[in-house]
Order: sequence, then C-alpha cells, then structure tokens
Amino acid sequence: MKKNVLNITITLAFIFSLVGCNSNSELTSKVSTTNCSVNSIETTEAKKHESQTYSIFGSYNEGLAWVQYGESDKYWGCIDKKGKMLFQYNYNDFKEVNLSIPPFFENGYAYLASSKGTQIYVIDKSGDVVHTFDNPVAYGYGYTVVENHYSDFESAYYEYVIYNPDRQQVHTYKSEEDSKLTVKYCGDGVFYFEENSENVYLFFAKKDKWIKYNYIRTNVDQDINFHNGLAFTVNNSYAFERTYVLIDSEGNISEIEALDKQANFYEKYEMFGAKRENNYVYGNSIIFYDEEKPKLSSYNVKTDSFYDFKDTKTIEKFETHYDGSFNHVDINPSFNNDGFLVSLVGADGFGYVIILDYNMNMQTEPIQSDSFEAYDNGTCSIDTAIYDMKGNKLYSLSDKGYEKVISDSDDTVFVCSYQSDISIDKDYYNNNGKKCNFAALDKSGNVLFDKIDTSNVTTKSLDFELN
Repeated sequence: MKKNVLNITITLAFIFSLVGCNSNSELTSKVSTTNCSVNSIETTEAKKHESQTYSIFGSYNEGLAWVQYGESDKYWGCIDKKGKMLFQYNYNDFKEVNLSIPPFFENGYAYLASSKGTQIYVIDKSGDVVHTFDNPVAYGYGYTVVENHYSDFESAYYEYVIYNPDRQQVHTYKSEEDSKLTVKYCGDGVFYFEENSENVYLFFAKKDKWIKYNYIRTNVDQDINFHNGLAFTVNNSYAFERTYVLIDSEGNISEIEALDKQANFYEKYEMFGAKRENNYVYGNSIIFYDEEKPKLSSYNVKTDSFYDFKDTKTIEKFETHYDGSFNHVDINPSFNNDGFLVSLVGADGFGYVIILDYNMNMQTEPIQSDSFEAYDNGTCSIDTAIYDMKGNKLYSLSDKGYEKVISDSDDTVFVCSYQSDISIDKDYYNNNGKKCNFAALDKSGNVLFDKIDTSNVTTKSLDFELN
C-alpha cells in the first residue's frame, strides 16, 4: 500500500508526481519539440559529509525515493536504497500546489510540472528530461495523453492522442460530439476515457490495448482504481442479480457471477447498505462492513468467495465513524497485501487493535492502542511496536531509539524520534519545527542508513533549451 508521507504539514509543496487521476485540462494541448538537451547544470565534486535538514521523505518505487531537504536553499533530491542522492532539482523549479507527496517512478519515468509555464516534463531515472508536453490531460507510466480541439465549417471535435515513452503516437480517439471527454490515469498503466455513458474506453499501456468498457458502474466505482495489477467494479445492470467485473492491468476483463452459496452481491450487500472499505484491491480481496447487522466480510475477487468474521462480540466493539457523505459508517481499516488492522473500543473505554487476514481469521487478541498502521513491506505498527501480519512482534521502535514511521515502501521504512537530542554529525528530519534524527530500516528493523550521501549529487534544471 503506497501511503502518503505521515504527519507532514508544509505551507508550500510542489507537484512532480504521477497523477493518480488527472481530469481534463481547460486548455487545448500541444506537443512540444521532441528532442531535449541534457538538463544537468552542475555536478558537485565529492566532498565531506555535511549535516542536512530533511522535511519530506517519499516512498521507494523502482529503487528510488524523493526527499526534500535544505533550509535557505531547498532541493528535491532522488536517493537510491543505499541512501546515495543521485540527482536533485531546485525547490523553486516547480509549481506550488496543495500536494505534499514527492513523485514516484513508474515504468522508469516520472513527471515534473514547471513553475515557469504550463509544461509537463517527463524524466527518466537519471533525472534527465526526455520529453515535454503542454497541458496534457492525463499521464502516467511514461505515457501521456494530449487533447486537441478542431473546429471548422465542416466539423468540430476533440482529439485525444496517446504518446508512449518514445513519444510515438500509439492511439488516437476523436469525440463524436464537440465536447471534452473525461480522461483519467487509473494506475498500473491504465487510462480511462469517457465521452458519455455509452462511450467509455480503457487504454492499457502494458499491451498498447484499447478496449470499450461495456459495464455500468455503481457510484462507488465511478473511479476505476488499479492496485497490484487489479481493479474491481460492479456491473450495475438493471437485472436484479448484479455481477462483478474484474480487470487486470494487461486488459483482461472478466465478468463474474456471484456464485457464493450465502447470497449474491446485490442481496448480501447492496440491499442492506454495506460499506466497501477499500477502493484498492489488497490480497485479492475487498472488505465490506454492514453496520445494520453488524457484519464484517471479505470477498476474494480471484476465487469468487465470501468470508465472514464470526466473532460477533468483537464486531460490536468496532470503532466506527460516519463517512464523508454520512450515508454509511466506516471502520477505517489499514491494509496491506497480507492483512489489515481494525480499531475497537473496549468495555474499559480504551482503544484496542486487532489484525485480521483476508479469510477473516483474527491473528491477535485485542491489543490496547490508539495508534496503528499497515505497511507495504508486510509489517504493521501498533504504537511503537512492529509486528508481522501474523501478529508476531518483530521489534520495537522505542528500543532502537525511534518512535514513529514517517514513510514506508515495499521493503524500507523511514523512522524518526523526537525524544533524543539531535546528533550534529547526522542528518535530521524537521517536521514543523520538531527536529529529530531519522533512519531507514529494513523489514527486520536493521538500519540501512541514517544519513544521506550528497557528496556527488548532480543538479538538474527544467530551465534548459529544447533542440
């Protein structure tokens, strides 16, 4: 589960990420000149390590993570898994937006938005700009969708061109009417195009495949979200028995009849107001909570199987909150592919946490805590203790001199501690004036690095000439 950087509040932040779902641009888009000069403007000489102030740690993806550092001169730097910074951009090169998440690389590419214009820059894992586009409507996985409007006496329409990482046109779609499409990037190399309810298409970059999507979605599935190569929606047909639709990121679409003996999806969930708790598929499963019964269930999208949590006394102690629409009650679980955590309120009034697998087996007895989080590396935190998803305690952050996780990835977590004095020979993390030492830990809690090597970093710039 790729999560946001935790508990980071910053006044200014800059977009340079793959956008999960980019909506239509209001401006006609044009493709810039193809060939770009190498955008390295300076390479520092090897130098002795000097302590730096870091304010944001991103998650590793494809072996790289973005960090924000510096005080008077601020930078976004890209580090490898040994803590070596490979390249950096000046903090002021990017647009100010209400985002605090550094970008991640996908299929070898990331996207940066310049503060000096409307261009989106496609960069590779060396930090070099390979292409630029003016006002693209969606982008991800190294692919970019550009919108153009054509209008004359004979016709008027919108045209959408998909470019691959080599800037080759791989598909073009022309609107039937003179109106814009809804275009979104859905993750895992999949793009969504909607002209109207009858003309919905998906483009799968991994196979350069264009498919018409012929299913009607419920409100909860208006955004098709891919995670772990899968997306799950419901065919909201007019028939009483609704069906499932499972889509993989290579363009295979399966309609699944609800064959579970307990009941079909519509009868079991839709009629009784069950709330779908995870929009992304974790462990091939979707979790539903029915506040009326109450009941907690999982649905395995691969095997078409339901699993119910049988401990009714524990379910009655779930800590619940109304969702944003106040139509349902949420239990706000935290997920990874190996299981999920749910909070409870004990008879004593204290908060508790349990770990469940996707067959609805409880892996731990309730543990008293008000703080928990599941991590992508198959572990979770309950207070400052780190557990695997079987409920085995692996180590304690506090025993290692740390107290919280500030970012996590598939195999690395960044941690920090506000309790100890700042060590002047190390880098430190600054969260709204609260300074602390940090470290990158592996799954077993071993320190991978506790300072970042900036001795040979290459400075990049978006302010360069196109050839």
